[in-house]
Amino acid sequence: VLTHPSAVAYCLPGIDSRVVLSSGALDLLDEAELDAVVAHERAHLRERHDLVVLPFAAWHTALPLIPGVRRARSAVSTLVEMVADDRACAVSDRLALATALARVGSGAAPACALAASGDATVERIYRLLNPPAPSARVRWAAHAAAAVALLIGPGLALLIG
Repeated sequence: VLTHPSAVAYCLPGIDSRVVLSSGALDLLDEAELDAVVAHERAHLRERHDLVVLPFAAWHTALPLIPGVRRARSAVSTLVEMVADDRACAVSDRLALATALARVGSGAAPACALAASGDATVERIYRLLNPPAPSARVRWAAHAAAAVALLIGPGLALLIG
């Protein structure tokens, strides 16, 4: 916990990786929001998102005048944040993450950190509040699994029971 009045949350990747929350974030966010934020940051650490973002950051630093470099870095950073959002939503509340992101999203974090802020904050909040519908394949697989369970379930119950 970093003693600071601003609400910030970020992770520091590496051998001794850490999730950093400011005292301002602890004061501002409720328990569900904190759980969602920590899950988001842990997803970054677990999946080593720093290794995805780093080459694009280096590319941008080395060749800032080449067209498309800034857009590529921004797009990769946004997508990595969305992946961490999705992972967090698998174990915490989607609305809590969106609310936490709205509250913390304007905070500043060190340049070396993966942080819950940036240009894509509004886009991420919109995506969290309006999740994409499952694809036709996913729906078909879910229906097929339910049908198989309904057909096999009673027979298994008779055999076991």
